[in-house]
Amino acid sequence: MERTVTWQPAADGQSGAYDVTVTSMSSYSAFANPTTGTGWKGHGPLFEQLTYTDVSTTDGSQPAASHIPAVSPNTLRSQGIVDELFGEANGSSNVQFGGIGHYVAVFGGIPGAPAGWYVQQG
Repeated sequence: MERTVTWQPAADGQSGAYDVTVTSMSSYSAFANPTTGTGWKGHGPLFEQLTYTDVSTTDGSQPAASHIPAVSPNTLRSQGIVDELFGEANGSSNVQFGGIGHYVAVFGGIPGAPAGWYVQQG
């Protein structure tokens, strides 16, 4: 899995808060076809992007790429990567999340999906 993390001052102008986007490139193993709901075993590429809004810390810590290790555990979820961005351990109560601004996941190689690409978003 490869992840890219970007951040910028919060779009709503909240002082000391950031909008943080985690983009992941990986693969999936399926047991059902999401277009039909029927049993299907398949594998393929997976692209995900999740934006957290108004992320801040209780002690005013600032985000920095140097806080993120070169290799993180492959079980670490996107929220844990954001914790690392602020210099905190996974699950830290010091990192405060305002919400989720955007989420999209694109699965490749899905039978019956347009051009084989199945998209989930919210």
